[in-house]
Amino acid sequence: GSNTFGNLVRLKSVTVAGDVEEIGQYTFNNCSALEEIVLNGKLKVITNGAINGCEKLKSVVLPKGLTSTENYFIRYSN
Repeated sequence: GSNTFGNLVRLKSVTVAGDVEEIGQYTFNNCSALEEIVLNGKLKVITNGAINGCEKLKSVVLPKGLTSTENYFIRYSN
């Protein structure tokens, strides 16, 4: 959901697995230390601004079954 991991300034890595089918707007918002996101499982959709303001982000691993990414699903991140 929106802002699920918002402002977790010590979060460095996260793996989303299982039955999650959509990553919504601002799910990863201003996670300033976040370097890696691994998305797998049943994920199908990543919405606009889902990954926002993650200044140290180096890697996003996308699943094979991903069917839709909105424009600017990664915003204001490296």
